[in-house]
Amino acid sequence: MPALLARPLFGSPVASQIINPPGGPRPSDITVVRDRELYSLRSYLVTSEKVWAKKRQAVEQFVRAIAKAGALVEANPDEFRKEIEQYFNYPDGWLKDVWNEVDFSFDTDPIVIKRLILKDAELAVETGIIADVPDVAYMLQQLPKIEMILGNADTK
Repeated sequence: MPALLARPLFGSPVASQIINPPGGPRPSDITVVRDRELYSLRSYLVTSEKVWAKKRQAVEQFVRAIAKAGALVEANPDEFRKEIEQYFNYPDGWLKDVWNEVDFSFDTDPIVIKRLILKDAELAVETGIIADVPDVAYMLQQLPKIEMILGNADTK
């Protein structure tokens, strides 16, 4: 049975290709909406109990690396924006319009994650991708272990 590990959020540099096209001004029929409730891209890390048991050390290293990367980007946003621009061969400052709108946080809070999964599931039901909103409680079982790994556990 799959178990949700955590939720990292990443933005898409593709949005900048529309907001600030490299070849000239943005087309007049494009409206830019900066609202995280309307546009968001979430990634969930999911594993099975079998993989957790067999490859726990590798999963822990992966989770730590993602959390560290997100924290580094949040601490040095301009430095990493410039690196991404160079990597994709974008002009200097090209991502500046959208970069500060991106949330690079790595969240392990079961309440937050459950709310977001249910929101995504409700949208999937509305669009006909799935028939019913699932019970997601089983997906959150590993989160206390992940919080312990990252040192985020409530020790009270």
